[in-house]
Amino acid sequence: MSSNASLRVLLVEDSSLLAARLSELIRRLPDVDLIDTVQTESDAVARIGNAVPDVLILDLHLRSGSGFGVLRSLAVEKALLRPKIREASGKKGAACVPTTIRDQYVSHLRCSES
Repeated sequence: MSSNASLRVLLVEDSSLLAARLSELIRRLPDVDLIDTVQTESDAVARIGNAVPDVLILDLHLRSGSGFGVLRSLAVEKALLRPKIREASGKKGAACVPTTIRDQYVSHLRCSES
């Protein structure tokens, strides 16, 4: 299914409906390999360490842990994956990305006003 040139994607999403839809869309893309879909912070950190994806699609608000926790773990463990957040949206009144994470990873940040 995948070749050496494939872009390897890990999806971290705890909504089974959204995960199924995103997975379907990702699988339709040429030269993109969805390596796994996980639902928790701990599973995401473990899978990132084992699979070293090229792209991480990360839900920031998980039922078990958070996407912020995943990013913190990557920073602490100095994993091979060095994420760059190109755009992040947050709920009204919520800090989109904590300062320590933002300073290290975010190149463009947009918070939702709704």
